[in-house]
Amino acid sequence: MNHLSGGRPRFRAMVVMKSKMGELDAAARMSSADAAVVQPLVEVLPTVTLTGRLLPKLVAAAAALAPRGRPMMVDCSLLPPTNPLAQWPRGPLDLLAHQIRQRVTREHGEAAADVVPFVPVLRADDPVAALRAVKLLDEDLGCGAALRVTISDPARAGAARRWVDRALDLMRLPADTVDLVLDLGYLAGGRTRYLDLAMTALDQIGSHHGLRSTTLVSGSVPPNRAGFDTLRMARAELDVWQAVRGEYSGRRTGYGDYGVVHPIAPREPNRPVTVYPYLYYTVADGAVFLRRELPRNADRRVPKGAAARHFLDLAIELAERSEFAGPGFSWGDEQLDACARRRIDNVGSAWRWIAMSTSHHLAQLATAPPAA
Repeated sequence: MNHLSGGRPRFRAMVVMKSKMGELDAAARMSSADAAVVQPLVEVLPTVTLTGRLLPKLVAAAAALAPRGRPMMVDCSLLPPTNPLAQWPRGPLDLLAHQIRQRVTREHGEAAADVVPFVPVLRADDPVAALRAVKLLDEDLGCGAALRVTISDPARAGAARRWVDRALDLMRLPADTVDLVLDLGYLAGGRTRYLDLAMTALDQIGSHHGLRSTTLVSGSVPPNRAGFDTLRMARAELDVWQAVRGEYSGRRTGYGDYGVVHPIAPREPNRPVTVYPYLYYTVADGAVFLRRELPRNADRRVPKGAAARHFLDLAIELAERSEFAGPGFSWGDEQLDACARRRIDNVGSAWRWIAMSTSHHLAQLATAPPAA
């Protein structure tokens, strides 16, 4: 089997996604041009179980990307021990590998049977057993690994090299088959603090490990949306990354973000909630944020179909703005254009809005990757 390090193309940008319907739908619809340069990393949330829609959606997205030489990075560290995937005899990654390869073989024939189904993501502070297990997974799949290190506070940033050294020692993989992900998480304020954290971690790690790649990931999409005015927003993750590149011009540090959603997945509500139609539409130097208020009846209920109708109005506004990339830019833009022209109307669910905006964002990064 050809090892991943020799066959998988380098990437120019990384997008960390959640294992939710919208983001997985967008990942499955990535064009070949997008997949050639953008690396998806999916956090598998506890909502993914052996039943329901999410596991087949995750498998479908990974199976769409793997034959293109862009295996999805998969992070299962958020699964609790009680989750059915975590209780699989050889763990969730073994289950996913089996299902993804089965689907790829069904769709592409036996010639694709040995495709690398995904790249496992290990956290630097994972238990010893988890880090050692990746060696066997690599021997079976030729997948290498990604190592994710949280550097969101001074203590963690200051210990970055120690965590990387520990993980590499336990994984026993060649360094040039391991992608390093330095994760700043949510950028809640000005860039100075986060720039200091990133520089602390990079100063420690240096280039002595010979890792396959190093990517700095962060996100600035707020957890809550307020107001209904259309806003042109800056994206702090771009500012921080560009500042880091300016400080380390001789070192290759890749760009990564959390797409169009908040870096921390919200808790699943235990009752129905009203989500106002919104769209986070990224551009080269920022984003356009659009949101619509929904009417309510005398009993305070939202009329049936109101979310879809108001999202269509939102799509019209976007299509009339200079920032709109046009229907040929991505699958998501094609859908938004169809919404603006009233050619589709089954768009009353938040996951569909996220699918369209994520698809656009992936194409945006592929077409105009961030540059220092």
